Amino acid sequence: MIGLGHALSLALAPQEVVTPPFVGALDEYTTGLVHAFSSENRLLTAHEGGCFRVREDMGNTQSVIGFDGDGKFDATAFKSFIGGGNGFGVRWINQTGGNDFIQTDDATKQGQILNVAETGWMLRCDEPNDGYPSIGNISRPFTIYVVARGFALNGRIVGSTDTNSLIHLTRTDGANAYINGGVGNYPMPLNESHLGVITAVSGIGASYYVDGTNKTSSPGNTNSWGSGFAIGSYTYFSETAGSDICEILVYNVAHDNAQRSAIEAVLMSLRGITP
Repeated sequence: MIGLGHALSLALAPQEVVTPPFVGALDEYTTGLVHAFSSENRLLTAHEGGCFRVREDMGNTQSVIGFDGDGKFDATAFKSFIGGGNGFGVRWINQTGGNDFIQTDDATKQGQILNVAETGWMLRCDEPNDGYPSIGNISRPFTIYVVARGFALNGRIVGSTDTNSLIHLTRTDGANAYINGGVGNYPMPLNESHLGVITAVSGIGASYYVDGTNKTSSPGNTNSWGSGFAIGSYTYFSETAGSDICEILVYNVAHDNAQRSAIEAVLMSLRGITP
């Protein structure tokens, strides 16, 4: 028989708090996933590396900054490292284990790592020459997801040439295949985050979406896809200006509407984007 005092001590004993294991938001959507970059979120449980290799501009030392227990960019470690200065992305780490974006040739081309209320943590490319060497090409089929925020009038994500473009696509006839401006050519208000998706199948044509809405044939969009774009490629981060880059996903498969909608919902939820 348990005495009253012992019973009370058991009742008042502190309970052990069990923290559930981390689960990546994209764990269910890894088929065909070639590259996964996020400036704020640990997207995959399997990714145990960092988010950025950061250069602080007061002493030009470098450190890898990772994610906290909630899978968010470790703001505490970042702020402690940069002190009273600024932090720049020397290496943006690919969460699939593939090639990283690395800019060690010219520190002036490294994007600045910042936090803003409308977006959260992102990589700001605010000069025409900000950029990272390409990490490769991919042929059709593919699906590319880009979450970005335009903070300047000429913010550009996907451009018409190898300059001022995050992702540059070319057609088999040698002409440019591109969508231009904020997120694509979609005229988005400044200081808002939006999600752009490009889906290109094995045959002809391509589809383009903004925040879940099909914008392929919207007036003003420079959608130079057409039947000539039978075999295409993309090039990453040639240069981009006026844009805060949040997430980039590249799949080597063309997603159907159900797959695209599911991944869009995840990304928009992570960044607080309303469709």
